[in-house]
Amino acid sequence: MSEFLTTKKVANLLAISVETIKRFRATNEGPKYAKFGKSIRYAKKDVDTWIELQKVKTT
Repeated sequence: MSEFLTTKKVANLLAISVETIKRFRATNEGPKYAKFGKSIRYAKKDVDTWIELQKVKTT
């Protein structure tokens, strides 16, 4: 079973604002998330996968 994170915990993990995470969610730019009623949670494994996809290879 995957660990689930709140929006605030994801923002802290990435050292960015909660508002940025909310914008990523609204524009489908961020990690996958799940809704449980009105609560939004991110599976840690999905956040880790999203982080890997953001890595840029320099030329």
